[in-house]
Amino acid sequence: MKIIHNSATARVIVTRAEQDFMKEIKELYYKRNSVFLDHAVAKDTSGDYKAFLMTLLAKKD
Repeated sequence: MKIIHNSATARVIVTRAEQDFMKEIKELYYKRNSVFLDHAVAKDTSGDYKAFLMTLLAKKD
């Protein structure tokens, strides 16, 4: 399920990381895909891109 690399999902993570929407985004992602967003990012990305998105996801909800 390579949905992170070339999709709007990464843009949503980046643009909403500084706002209070991350918890809601994670919940909606799980409801839609039955996979936790951080697990999908960890599986579908690598290197600095992965580290960057994982850092944004790890911020306090």
